[in-house]
Amino acid sequence: MPLYTYKAVNLDGRMVLGRIDALNVVDLEMRLRRMELDLVNGEPVSNRALFASGGVPRREIIHYCYHLEQLARAGVPILEG
Repeated sequence: MPLYTYKAVNLDGRMVLGRIDALNVVDLEMRLRRMELDLVNGEPVSNRALFASGGVPRREIIHYCYHLEQLARAGVPILEG
């Protein structure tokens, strides 16, 4: 399911920015409506933008993958690792 970034208005009239999984823009609007938000703008986020934003340093991702691989080899289930 694609990730969408959105701009919406809450019941108080304040702008709310966020990201949420949705099938398409119509599904996005329905999900936001259940959260009592009115969609102003929404667009899909590319996978590349998630990792290129500089949020997690490359060294940390490498450490994470290394340790997860070690846990998997030791027999620890991935979800617990």
